[in-house]
Amino acid sequence: MSKKYFFWIIVIVLAVVYTPKNNNLPNFAVKGSIVSATPLGTGIIILATKDVSVHDNTVKDHKTLNLAIVSYDIFSQENQEVSDENQQELLERGIQPILPDASIDPNYNPYPGDIEIKNNSFSNRFLLPTFSNEFGLLWGLKNKLRIPDIAYDGILADGGSLQDENHLICINESDDVNFLFLDGENDLDGFSNDIGQFKCSL
Repeated sequence: MSKKYFFWIIVIVLAVVYTPKNNNLPNFAVKGSIVSATPLGTGIIILATKDVSVHDNTVKDHKTLNLAIVSYDIFSQENQEVSDENQQELLERGIQPILPDASIDPNYNPYPGDIEIKNNSFSNRFLLPTFSNEFGLLWGLKNKLRIPDIAYDGILADGGSLQDENHLICINESDDVNFLFLDGENDLDGFSNDIGQFKCSL
């Protein structure tokens, strides 16, 4: 199965779940597989794909975050310690490994775009993020210990710019949604809760 179709399956499966909630069990996936890089306590992940609309869902009670919009680069960084031998073993078992460099597939675009998030209900009964992963620690340091409802990594293709036609992210949710723009493209220099530039329609 190609990576392109594998990612579409992930997004479709997650998008049809009406109430993602309380997904806080330890990650039991095989190390080096794409699912193994998903942090404990994650609701919906829109990973490296285009033309996705997430709307009219109830998403709640996740210890890391409720919804993430991320590039493949985030997951490939998690794979730095996985050897070529382990990757080959995964392939032999029919499991798609995370590859450290998505550019080896010229037909694959590792950056999300044309994403629309609207009319969802977000809530969280947890007062603090988990500190079992780097994201929870980051929220503790830079998000006043709040668990984000929506986070966007902001990593772009070479030559791309934020909110250009290839990286358009539109978010139309209630004013009380806790949003994070990580600005991973610039090593978190522009880390912000400002959702204004993402208020748009597709």
